[in-house]
Order: sequence, then C-alpha cells, then structure tokens
Amino acid sequence: MKINPYLFLIISFIFISCSSDDETSEDASIDPIIGEWGEYQESSINSNGNEVLVSTYEPYLGTINYSSDGTFEDNDGNSGTWENLGDGRYSFDSQGFTLSGTIEFICDDNVHKAFSPTIEGEIYYFELIGYDNTTCDEDNLTE
Repeated sequence: MKINPYLFLIISFIFISCSSDDETSEDASIDPIIGEWGEYQESSINSNGNEVLVSTYEPYLGTINYSSDGTFEDNDGNSGTWENLGDGRYSFDSQGFTLSGTIEFICDDNVHKAFSPTIEGEIYYFELIGYDNTTCDEDNLTE
C-alpha cells in the first residue's frame, strides 16, 4: 500500500500542532510564585499615599522556595503550604498559623510585591534568585 507523501505531511503537521498547543496550555497553568525568591527591599505607604523606601538588603534578607506541590520552605528551615486563591491573593499555612495576602507580579513575573496582611501599608519586594531587579524599569518599582 502506497501512502501519499502530502497526506503524511499534513497528518504530521496536525499532530505537531496539537502537541504544541498542549504544552502551551500546560505552561500557562504554572503559578508565577513557583521558584526560589529573595527579599531585597521593603517599603511602606506614607500618609500621603506614596510608596517610600524603608530598607534594601544585599545580600537578601531571606529566601523562600515555593514548590509546585503547594509547599514552601525558607532559609531558616520554616516550612508550610501555600495556595493561590485567585486575583493575586495567596494563603500561607505554617506551624499552625494561616495568613492570606496579596501579591503583585511585575517585571515579567521576575519580581513580586507582597503586601503585608498584618501591617497595613508594608510592602515586601522579592526577586527570583538569579534575576537582577535593577534591569526592571516598571513604574511601580520603588527606587
């Protein structure tokens, strides 16, 4: 039986196209918090509503590694679980305590601003380990 080479190419193209789509949708479901992050800066909102720099850290004040299985561990050995609640809200459980807070990802998801759930107006900046936050030129990054 002779197979038409053009038919073979069309079927191959469809198969490759479908495989590529599956990989893209799988990548789209990866939470941007997954990875190892280092805290490099803290800021706060002043009485005028402006964000002002409080501290910068070099090297990092601390690091946290968020895993895809919903667990995390920091550089001091504290560990727990995390959950994406949607709309930038996350929940963190560790040692019997649960905190929920808002995280805003900027700089192509290489930096995140964590808004304190316990101290109003406090913002903590984290970068993915290995990323240079000075290359980010987003307007909402405190200088």
